[in-house]
Amino acid sequence: MEDFDEKLAVAFLNDLEASRKNSARTRNNRLAALRAFFRYVAAQEPMLLARCQRICEIPTKRAEHKVIEYLEDQEIRALLESIGVDSPKGRRDYALLLFFYNTGARVQEAVDLKLVNLRLDTPCHVKLVGKGRKECLCPLWPETVTALQDYLNVRGLDATDAPSVFLNASGRPITRFGIRYLLRHLPSRRQEIVLH
Repeated sequence: MEDFDEKLAVAFLNDLEASRKNSARTRNNRLAALRAFFRYVAAQEPMLLARCQRICEIPTKRAEHKVIEYLEDQEIRALLESIGVDSPKGRRDYALLLFFYNTGARVQEAVDLKLVNLRLDTPCHVKLVGKGRKECLCPLWPETVTALQDYLNVRGLDATDAPSVFLNASGRPITRFGIRYLLRHLPSRRQEIVLH
């Protein structure tokens, strides 16, 4: 422990950025780990308290925050229109994207969505179960209801066969990675969506 001091810790953090080309965010994560370790050391070895405090006082670097991009209404509409609904997969993709647009649900909420939480007759709504098992009721647009009904009719399964709403090509509940794959293979708004 005699070799560890704030100068060595700062040199390590600077090397992460210079040699390894790590971002400020990664540097701050490593600093958080160092702080946690040296708080533990301070509790176990009170004689090293002053050294541990100096290491814990190393400031974090400001990291750039990415601007959250979003699609305008006409871009969402163009994206939805680009999905062919003449196949079961197309109907699922269309219903899923419209569901996200309508409800603002997180991906995990869509993955976990069960048929019993979906009400497609008046008043149409969905019960979403979010973080911390928090539940909320979200109204569904008529367009979303129609898309979900079309998808479920083509799917041809009832709640006892597959209680999840959105299934993959194998008939199992879609995963977060499956949705990620689907989204990555949609036309990008910059390259393929032509606004009218």
